[in-house]
Amino acid sequence: MYFVFDLFYSSYSDKLLEVLNRNKKVSEHTSENLMNAVIEKSYQMISLSL
Repeated sequence: MYFVFDLFYSSYSDKLLEVLNRNKKVSEHTSENLMNAVIEKSYQMISLSL
């Protein structure tokens, strides 16, 4: 489990790139794109559990 902003530390840079590359770009800001990925993933998990 990763916290969203942990991915901005250099030790997580590979994981950050992996997450950003497999999700859509909705903003010019990396933090916003990352948060969008988290929100979409959460929504998918909730939808599957209903």
